[in-house]
Amino acid sequence: MLFAGLAAALAHDFQAGSIGIDQALLEAAEAGGPGTHLASLRIVNDGPADKLVSVSCARAQAVEIRRAVPTDAGTSIRTQAWLGISAKSRVELTRDGYYLAFVGLKGGLSAGDRIAATLRFSSGTVVPVEFVVGEPPTDGQAGER
Repeated sequence: MLFAGLAAALAHDFQAGSIGIDQALLEAAEAGGPGTHLASLRIVNDGPADKLVSVSCARAQAVEIRRAVPTDAGTSIRTQAWLGISAKSRVELTRDGYYLAFVGLKGGLSAGDRIAATLRFSSGTVVPVEFVVGEPPTDGQAGER
């Protein structure tokens, strides 16, 4: 019984191989242009180093890996070709660091909707994920997602 509880505590929202995905959230409000919505999530890598190399979504023209970089003039947004994930680590994608941008998202979004996407890694691992549509956490809620 103890082992069953421990296994449930270690489970991820979505998993394939050594990659687990948790707390996949797609912001309901547009940001960065018409039809563009930002997404956050946690990637847990229990295996060797890997790279997130692409994300696809049938409802979006594209899904881009982006990075918000602080500059003297504010914040610069850079599109990344991939996101490195160290061995035995976890990476938090949030709007103030690395994040995903769903560009040209078709159809309206309502809180609670689920948007299917597929994450692909350089190791060949493919993880189908459902992003829940909602509001981004406020600074005080960042650890609660």
